[in-house]
Amino acid sequence: MLDNLATSLSYQYTGNQYLLDKQSKKTRGFNTVDLGATYTPIKHVDLKLGVTNITNEKRDYVATANDYFLSGRTIYGGISYKF
Repeated sequence: MLDNLATSLSYQYTGNQYLLDKQSKKTRGFNTVDLGATYTPIKHVDLKLGVTNITNEKRDYVATANDYFLSGRTIYGGISYKF
C-alpha cells in the first residue's frame, strides 16, 4: 500500500534583497516550507494533496510597499489521469 504513496518536503530560503527603486532599500530574507503527497490508488490515476508556505511567511514592509508579495499558506488537491 505504501508503494503507491510519494511524499515531498521542500524548504526554500531567499536572502536579503536590494530593491532598485528611488531609495534602493534592503529587504529582509525569508523562508518557506512546502509539504505534498501523491497517492496512486489504481494504475494511471494520481491523487494529490499538499500545503505550500506552511509557516504562512510574509514579506516585510519594504517589499510589500514596492508590490513584492509572497503567497500565503495555500492548500491544494487534485486528481490526474495519465494516458
